Amino acid sequence: MRFLVPLIHFPHPLVLETFNRILSAKSLLELLDSNIPKAEWEEREALRTLAKEENWDESDYFIEGQVLDSKYPAIARLGAYSIVILLYSIVETQLLALADEIGKKKKSDFSVNDISGRGIEKAQTYLKRVATLDLTTDPGWSSLRELQSMRNVIVHSMGTPKQNPKTIDHLVGKYQGLLDAPVDQWGRRQEIVIRMPLCRKWCEQIEEFFKRTFKAVGLSKSV
Repeated sequence: MRFLVPLIHFPHPLVLETFNRILSAKSLLELLDSNIPKAEWEEREALRTLAKEENWDESDYFIEGQVLDSKYPAIARLGAYSIVILLYSIVETQLLALADEIGKKKKSDFSVNDISGRGIEKAQTYLKRVATLDLTTDPGWSSLRELQSMRNVIVHSMGTPKQNPKTIDHLVGKYQGLLDAPVDQWGRRQEIVIRMPLCRKWCEQIEEFFKRTFKAVGLSKSV
């Protein structure tokens, strides 16, 4: 009697690595989003208790409260910055790895490293030439470029949009309530403020982008 062994389709290592990294980023995002408010509440409660026990003057309590008023928004802002940098790093690293994988699969006589340019544009150009896959037509490509713009502002000017002001103005208008860049009395944009829901939205868009892309190049039939 012959037994038929069912075929088990394991994900391609690059596919598995990509989604594991996205999952890790999502987990970090949720950890920050839930614990920063909790930490602020606990510190404010501790401050109230201490002020009551030591019978502080109202002015002393007010001054200490102002410290917390500036401390936790800054922590939240930097937390979102770290998520943006991490997400873009995942996108760029995994796209370049995909380009390299497809180049080997197609036995291309040139590699992604031979392409001029940087980051995701480099991978996009290579995949279009080698695999006739135009990533710019994907519905998620514009979101990746937005993420790239945010990452550049954070990395190169610590969140203060000194270059490409029109791009920042457009994104602030597009993501009202999720993205802000306050203007000072001289009309200059201050440090951008990115809300965690926007980071979460980018996470989801990145995940869907890679699902479509891996399927398009034949690395995954179903992800």
